[in-house]
Amino acid sequence: MKPLPIKKQLLFFQQLANLFKAGVPITQGLGHLREQVADRQLEQVVLVLEEFMVRRNEPLMSALKAIPQAFPPIVMSLIEQGEATGKLDVCFDRIIDILNRRRKRLLEVQKALAYPVFVASIAILLGPIPAAFKGGFSVYLQQLAVPLVALLLLFAGYRAFSVNMRTNSAFRYRVHKSLIGFPKLGPLMLKLAIARFSQALSMMLSAGLSADRAVGVAAQATENSYFILAMGPAVEGIRAGKPLSESFVDCQIFPKSYTGMLSTGETTGETEAQLDRLADLYESEADTVTSMLLNALGPMILIVVISMVAWQVISEYLKYFDSIETMYRSL
Repeated sequence: MKPLPIKKQLLFFQQLANLFKAGVPITQGLGHLREQVADRQLEQVVLVLEEFMVRRNEPLMSALKAIPQAFPPIVMSLIEQGEATGKLDVCFDRIIDILNRRRKRLLEVQKALAYPVFVASIAILLGPIPAAFKGGFSVYLQQLAVPLVALLLLFAGYRAFSVNMRTNSAFRYRVHKSLIGFPKLGPLMLKLAIARFSQALSMMLSAGLSADRAVGVAAQATENSYFILAMGPAVEGIRAGKPLSESFVDCQIFPKSYTGMLSTGETTGETEAQLDRLADLYESEADTVTSMLLNALGPMILIVVISMVAWQVISEYLKYFDSIETMYRSL
């Protein structure tokens, strides 16, 4: 099964949490949940849960493992810890909070890109019109075919890229490693990864996991292959008896300010609270950088579109003046 969109994940866990908090066992509420959902993907998820939890009498985590790509790693980890500690209601709340934040960021990106994409689409449709005045509708279609073919190739490339990112771990690692080195974009990705890691690590430590296992699970929650591999030295350091802050220094991906603040939290016995503060801090910084990039991206797209339209108009006028000059010289 393909990964569920964030909106569908959020709807699924909100309904599941409501049933659980109302005192309805998940196994009994699945039938009611299946009747409520009107989406084909969500219906398939509920059917899988019914198969494993009702008919095979297995826990929720075992059922979700049958559809591992439907939900992100942080969701799977929280469900596993919720069942192990008997705090599924708390885990559902945290999952909903995480998905809400991700959906909010996604909506901000879509909102920022909506107007530039609309203007670009209009420009593509209007660009060939000057040539159509001389050659007719057939020339308009010929001129329009070039950007449409380019868009189709771009869409096909995006689809191939998405499939490789989902199925090819080596390709995913190379992409994440390359993006980390990009100006502006690299620091943004790293801040988001650190924020997700810190939030997940705080949850795992609060659930009672050992530090080395908690770090491994939290690294998976970042969904960044480069970050996950870079956390290897930290796990080894923790197993050797080092505190978290010293172990993270060995990874060489955490800023000194991060390890310094974490060290303070360990000294005062507030490691989980300090990790939550660090998660909020880095997520806030990432949101600021995202807003700056999106605010710059819109005008850049508009400048490109205006340049394309201006070039079309200037080209037609130049052709017109050339024809006038040619006619003048022939007299």
